[in-house]
Formats: sequence, structure tokens, C-alpha cells
Amino acid sequence: MRKIFSWMFAAILFCGAGLLSSCSDSDDNPVIPDKPVVVSADRQAFEAEFSDALAETVRQVRFDAIGQTLLTLNTFFSSIDGEQLNSQVSALFFQILGSMEVVPLNTLDEATLQQVLLCLDESFGLTPAEAAELGVFLTIDASKALGNCKFTFQDGKATQSISEGFTLEYIDAMGRESAVTLQFKDKADGVRLFVTRLDKTVPVCVRLPKLIDISVTDATGLTVNGTIDLTTTAASNYMAFRNGQWLGHLSLTADFPDRDETVKATIAHAADGGYDIATSLDFNGVEKFNLAVKGKTNIYPAAYFNSDELKSLRQCGPFYAAAFEVLKAVHGSTVESLEATLANRLVATATADDVASCLVALAKVRQLRGTMPGFAAVDAYTQQLNDHLHFTVGLKGSDVKGKGSLVTIQHDAEPQEYLPTMALQFAGEERPLTFFERMSEADMANYELMVQNIELLSKAVNMLVQTIQEKARYIENPF
Repeated sequence: MRKIFSWMFAAILFCGAGLLSSCSDSDDNPVIPDKPVVVSADRQAFEAEFSDALAETVRQVRFDAIGQTLLTLNTFFSSIDGEQLNSQVSALFFQILGSMEVVPLNTLDEATLQQVLLCLDESFGLTPAEAAELGVFLTIDASKALGNCKFTFQDGKATQSISEGFTLEYIDAMGRESAVTLQFKDKADGVRLFVTRLDKTVPVCVRLPKLIDISVTDATGLTVNGTIDLTTTAASNYMAFRNGQWLGHLSLTADFPDRDETVKATIAHAADGGYDIATSLDFNGVEKFNLAVKGKTNIYPAAYFNSDELKSLRQCGPFYAAAFEVLKAVHGSTVESLEATLANRLVATATADDVASCLVALAKVRQLRGTMPGFAAVDAYTQQLNDHLHFTVGLKGSDVKGKGSLVTIQHDAEPQEYLPTMALQFAGEERPLTFFERMSEADMANYELMVQNIELLSKAVNMLVQTIQEKARYIENPF
């Protein structure tokens, strides 16, 4: 969620306060003073709102609470024994297979038959004649196995029991319980798989519940509740993963004393390779942050993902490591539109036609820190960012808008260091001014604090992703 928003702000994560250098000729003639910088009323209005919104965000957004929620989830999954998890999942798999039913196509009523044929066409491109040759299809009703199963991990062992919902539970040495539970809102909905065997492969379409409740509790008493809603745009009502015809919605509320903190996210994946992501952060019902992103999948060659250049992202901090995993998952992406709103007042928009190139450029600059590479070396990556990343800032509900760009500046604390930084130019101004050029000491302190918090959250997210991936490796392919 937050990762895509960081594409725009990542350019300034590596920069301290700095000023654009101004040059004047020096000879025997008297020095002509620099022309005063024109600062428009629009910039002043934006700066005033930015200062207030930044202070409000640092004061009200409980980054520590969000981080604690992520660490709680990470601790929970870390505590589960991988070998025991695999044995329990294997046993569950065979229970699910026990509910399998072979259904001949010629026994279906006309309405059901048309839905099955539509599913085969949407998912696998089969014509009605090709589908008819299959003769049968398989259904698996896993609602009983998944809807009433509890895995308990304690003292190096795992047990399986009947429960209200699908539950993973861990009991520590002190007898304290942590658990993650998924519960189908409509038990009759269950989880139904449509499976058919074609040419030694097993294509799968999935029809999932309209709504799943999720709850997380840990040994400290922290509770996170929410809902997961997965639906499909496929006419057959089956989730056609091959064509990306699915929509997912997640809402989580962390229960802290005297405060509700809610993270909402929507992810849609279209058949044309497009995607639509939206996320927001609310506190006691008041929106503090909103992000909406639309784009298309941009398929990068497998060789590029295996290149040292792209793999080096893993070594450049948690943000880049997480971004690399996202790129691998979606094979890269093009951001057609991004809109982020902070404190319900500040609006930033951006587009990126090559996300991988932007990430690599930022990572290269970070790797150059401390090596004193000179202006030209750094500016090459700055221009690479400008080639692929374009953004604006403004105030919600007004005509105030500034065009953004990246410029290479000299780090005033380290004269031989150069850094790319964000610059803005508003209507009536003759040149861009760097983002930091007019920030007060208080604004800079708030900004640096927010960046530190975001970095910590990046680290927590990356740890959680790695932990889940590690546990998933223990689960053997049943086929």
C-alpha cells in the first residue's frame, strides 16, 4: 500500500536540507546581484498547508501503533513451526479431497452448463466443442474443512481440531495465546473450487465467499479485526486468475486504548493487464491519508529480474527489498495515475512509465553515497528519474498546483556529495525551487521524523513478507 506512495517520496529519503547553488561570473567588473527569486502566492499557500498537515500527521498518526500491529503479525507467524505446519496442511488437503465430486457435463441443467462453459472459455480459452470433449469436471466443497478447522501449535507440536472458522493458534511457554482466525460470513458460501484436467495440467477457477471476517489477537492483548472481500468480474462468477478478473477489499481495525486505527485497501486486477489499488488510513473515522493508483502490468523479461542490477535492490534497505518482491509478483508495472491525499488537504499526483528503472536509479544513488562520485554521475540518475517519473502537488478543492521535477544539488553538509531532490515550480515562478529550500527548522524536524517512521514501517512490512514466504516454503506441492 504505502510502497507505491513511496515511489514519489523516495527521491527525498536520501536528502538532507540543501539549497540550489547559484552561479555568477566574477571578473574585474562589479558583481551584479542575483535577481530576486519570485515566490508566487500559490507556493506560499501550499507551504502553509504543508506545514500544518505535516505537523498534524506527525502528531496524530500513530506510526508506533501501526508498527506494533505489523510486529505482532510477524511474531505470530514466526512462532509457527514450519514442519508441523506442512504436516497439518497435508492432512487438511486430503480432507478437502474427500469432498471432491465428479460431475458429468451431460447431467447439468442448462443454466449450470452454460456457466461452466463460460468459465472454461474465460479462464482457459476453450470453445464449447473443446469443453464438451472433457466430459466431466470436478467440484470441491471445502467449506467444512476450511470453515471449521483449528491448528494449534504448542511445545513443538501441532494439533488439529474443530473450530468456528479457520484458525491458526500459537500458545507460548507461558500459556499465552495468539491466534489468526478467518470466518466465512455466510457458511453456505464456503469455498468452492472448479477443477478440470487438461493436457496433464490442472487449471483451477475459484469461487470464494462474498465476505470473510478476520481477527488477530496476540499474547499482549492487542486485537486486530477486519474483513476480506474477494469478488470477480467474470460473468461466470468464478475467479478467473489467468485473466485477472478479480477484486479484493481488505479492512483492518487495530484496537488500541481510546482509539480505532483503520487501514482500508482495495485491489482490482483487470483482464487487460491493468490494476487498480486504493488504500486509506483513518483514525476514529477521520481520514488522514488516501492513495489511489491505476496502471498496467509492464512485463519485464525474466533475464532482467535475474540481473545483478535489479537484484541489488534487495541490498538497499527494506523499501527496495519489498519493492523488488512486488515487481517480481506483478512482473513490473506502469503507473498511469497516482493520487495521494495527506491530512485531507494536500494532493500529489504522479505517473511512471517504468517503475523498475526509477527504483534502480534511486538505489544507485543510495549506493553512491559516501563515494564522492561527482555531479555528473549523480545527475545521470536524476535525469533517468525525470525521464520516467512525473508528478505535481496541489491543494484539495483549489487551483493551487505546482509542477514537480528532480534536480541534482550539492549537499551543504558534505560539499563533495551530490543528491537528487524534489523541486516544485508554481504559476508565475521563473524556475523550480527545491522542496527543502524554504522549509523551516520545525518543518524539517517533522519531515525527518515522518521519514524515519516510514522507514521503520517499511522494515516491519518487509520482515512480515519474508516470514510468510519462509513458512510457505515448508508447504509441499500436493501434486
